[in-house]
Amino acid sequence: FYQFIMDRIIVALDMDCFYVQVSLNDRPELCQTPVGITQQNIVVTCNYEAREYGVNKLMRISDALKVCPNLTLINGENLTPFRNASQNIIQIVQNIVPNSPIQKTGLDEILIDLTDSIKQEMETESLKNKMDFQFHGKLAFYENLSDSEKCLSNETDFLLNTNTENALYYIRASQIMHSIRKCIFDSTQWTSSAGISNSILLAKYAANYSKPNAQTTIFSGTENQNHYNWNLNFLINSLDKYIATKPLQSVFGIGSKFVGKMHEKFPKIKNLGHVRSVSKLCVLENFKNDHMHHKTIEILCEACYGNDSRVVESNVGESIPKSMSEECALKGVFCVNDARKVIFELVSDLIQRLDEFSGNVNIYERIESVVIGLRYGIEYKDQKMIRKQIPPPLELKSDRNSEFKLNLLGNRMCKLLQDLIPTFPLNMQSSSTHKLTKIMIGIARFRQDKSMNTHDHPSNNSLHQWISSTERTSPEVTGEPIQTPVISSSTNSCPICGVDLASIPNNEQLNFHIDQCLLRSKASSNSTRTSIQKRRQRSLLDYGIVETKKSKR
Repeated sequence: FYQFIMDRIIVALDMDCFYVQVSLNDRPELCQTPVGITQQNIVVTCNYEAREYGVNKLMRISDALKVCPNLTLINGENLTPFRNASQNIIQIVQNIVPNSPIQKTGLDEILIDLTDSIKQEMETESLKNKMDFQFHGKLAFYENLSDSEKCLSNETDFLLNTNTENALYYIRASQIMHSIRKCIFDSTQWTSSAGISNSILLAKYAANYSKPNAQTTIFSGTENQNHYNWNLNFLINSLDKYIATKPLQSVFGIGSKFVGKMHEKFPKIKNLGHVRSVSKLCVLENFKNDHMHHKTIEILCEACYGNDSRVVESNVGESIPKSMSEECALKGVFCVNDARKVIFELVSDLIQRLDEFSGNVNIYERIESVVIGLRYGIEYKDQKMIRKQIPPPLELKSDRNSEFKLNLLGNRMCKLLQDLIPTFPLNMQSSSTHKLTKIMIGIARFRQDKSMNTHDHPSNNSLHQWISSTERTSPEVTGEPIQTPVISSSTNSCPICGVDLASIPNNEQLNFHIDQCLLRSKASSNSTRTSIQKRRQRSLLDYGIVETKKSKR
């Protein structure tokens, strides 16, 4: 139990009803009234006043107005104001803690690692007078004390009486977060909630512990908790019971798709406490053919005991994003031609955002893959999401004009649309099952190596050397079959980029990997593809994995 590093101080900052607060900048008269932010026919989020009437996130507008007739609806399809507001918040945080790693996990959420900043302060600031340290916010589970026990001390004294240096760290962190939240409110009039603990998992739990407009500290322990006094043991035992009741999807990084598979394989597992009754080896065995979820399983098996070894990965201030997307919630039934119009509108917005990176950064040359996603179905609970990801068009360059990039990328996305819905009728108005409710397009991945150029990528040189070392003749010219390149049996890694082929989870991902390498090097060959596929099969056998083909129906 609780075997992670005790001296880490991780903070989760979450803006309260972020989209509503930003939207009310120009409409202050709507404060303290029920407000919902809409995209097409969906209430994507709402404020706490609306939630009291029963309005929930992702609720249909018609259903929301039934439970709350006086609900004010504000269109939130233009995300530019929210992106700008998010950047302003990050700038405020950076001004107060300039040397601390900051990880942006959403427009309204960030993680901060205050460990080094507080340690440096502790080395220079005298701690002899402990009364100088005034704790701010709430201490999780302190309210569970009896009234007589609360009379003996306040939350500051309760922490100091644990007689641990970490108590001073938590107190100092509470002061820093109090200053950050106050500065945000003074600058924007927006409220926020914060969670303080020694891991990302517990910091996120703490942020949601007593929302809105509050900050909470979860003081956790180590495996040597028996050596601590009654105060700390009380907090640790309360935390253990609290974690056991949390649902699986409450863990940061675990999504609904994985939770659904867990419920299929382990129907009795409903919360983190239930996960403790199943060994990690048993879970891995049930997911042995699904390698993409192995990391998630590691996170889950740690989280059920309150552990989380993940670190805050600083991604603020980076000139290259990891991904970028645009999406549109639809009103349901319309034809494919209308879907194409929506795609071009989304591509236009995406190119406008990409062009913001023009200048010293050739953002288009760093695109590794583009993606389109479709959500379809009648009832929301029965809707399905399908995605397809492919390499970008080779002609997509930064020096091209916007109209060329719009037509090129728009047509590529429309081609993906046709590939994804081959069973859809041409006129979807006559379909009772295939109703598009959302379209998402975007850049699935950017290359982050800033020193790398598209034309001198190491995979290009490796591929050209590999191809030039084999004598291949075009069948269109001679009529002879292409000779298969000779592949060394001493390695099972990809001869193009060196990736371990056994790490690629399935054939669909393998084909995408091959397409990416071949297109990036401006070469294509069926023999090349076959050789890499055979090499992957040998690599899987080395790991003891036998891959079976699905029967066709």
